[in-house]
Amino acid sequence: MSFRKANLGLSIVTAVSLGLQFAPAFALANANQVADAIYKARILAAGAAIKVKVQADKASVSTYRNDRATDRDCKIEALLVGKTLFDANFGLTNVTVYFFNNKSPSEYKVVSIRTGDVKGFDSGQVSQDELLSSIEIKVGKVQDLATAIESRMMLSAAARLDVQTVENGDELEVSCKMPALSEEEYKLEAYRIADTALKFLGNGAATKRVKVIFFDPFERGKYRQVLISLNNLSTIEKQMEVAFGPLQLTSGVAKIAAKDIDPAQGVLLEQRREVLEKIAGLEAKGVGVAPFIQVYQTIEDQVGTANETALAQDLNRLKNGLEEQEKRYESAKTFTPTKDKEDEQPPPETAATTHSGGGHHKKVASRSGVTRWALEYFPLLEDQIVRDPVNYLRDCKKRFEDQIKKKAEQDARYPVALMWFAEVLKSNNRADEARQYEDQARILAAQIRPAVKKQ
Repeated sequence: MSFRKANLGLSIVTAVSLGLQFAPAFALANANQVADAIYKARILAAGAAIKVKVQADKASVSTYRNDRATDRDCKIEALLVGKTLFDANFGLTNVTVYFFNNKSPSEYKVVSIRTGDVKGFDSGQVSQDELLSSIEIKVGKVQDLATAIESRMMLSAAARLDVQTVENGDELEVSCKMPALSEEEYKLEAYRIADTALKFLGNGAATKRVKVIFFDPFERGKYRQVLISLNNLSTIEKQMEVAFGPLQLTSGVAKIAAKDIDPAQGVLLEQRREVLEKIAGLEAKGVGVAPFIQVYQTIEDQVGTANETALAQDLNRLKNGLEEQEKRYESAKTFTPTKDKEDEQPPPETAATTHSGGGHHKKVASRSGVTRWALEYFPLLEDQIVRDPVNYLRDCKKRFEDQIKKKAEQDARYPVALMWFAEVLKSNNRADEARQYEDQARILAAQIRPAVKKQ
């Protein structure tokens, strides 16, 4: 774990009594802010890995404990973590610290610290021994697989810290701090380090082997060592190719449902929840809401950084778009459509026939929010795209800009529309033309997202 003997040399009376002379104004905390505050306070051992979760006024902090740390040591560290976060005025009233066992990540000890614990000590109502005695430490065991995996990954994240290198003839020595792991994990980390070092040095380097030394961050002078030669690396790489070859790596885009989104704490929270409920309502009716979710997530990304007025305007535009979609949905329920020629499914023998002058076109299936309704205000018709994509896009763009009162390139929905153009063209055997729309969409998407955050 992240336990340092030096911390215990510090009087708990002094440590807990230390307050921030100029405390910041109250602010809702997020996990990153909490983690930064803990790291900056240097309570835990250098390089200690932590995982933070924040929910309302409660925070949980997970880390690893030194095998030699006593229950009293864990209480003191939890108390110092709690004091640090309470002093930061994050609005937290309870901090729970989980100390995992680095030899068995499914086991942990847990200590909860409340604001009352710290206030009682600060006011002199309780002594140091009384405070520590009143704080309860419990032993637990991880009950679900996901948490067990997370704890193991958290431990691995602490590897390769404070790296130093020394070249000695044909041998490169690399030393770093690393917590206690299994022998297999030490060897795997040593391989990664050696492989990285030799690739950096290049083929012309004199280095023939790499000595990797892992120092124990909790016990001075104690280390583990792995020596890897070029032949070792070559053999390992071949064995890995054989072992990993049968494994297939695929990629995709997960569909996000409105019910899976949790609004960030911050300004306009109630208004954002209201808009999210509208999206969820449409989603429950079977209406495609992927474009709305994309816009909503862009707004969520701005919370805490964007001007509140600008954020409210974006939120209002999205709300208006949702209300329009609700009207269209209600209208569609009472409308009996007549079959339009352009919507007829072409017969099998002509379905695959298409040409730039128009004519028959293939129906295109929507995917991951890329639909004919990408711009929300009006559909992007497949037959028009096939007939004349350049001029039709120009007309759609102007019509869209008339609605949003700004350049289409500044709106996150426009790249999605470009991807729809590309999908239609690809489905009609015009991949070369589709590529330019895909490229333009990716460039705009990369530009729009950072630009939004700077508002």
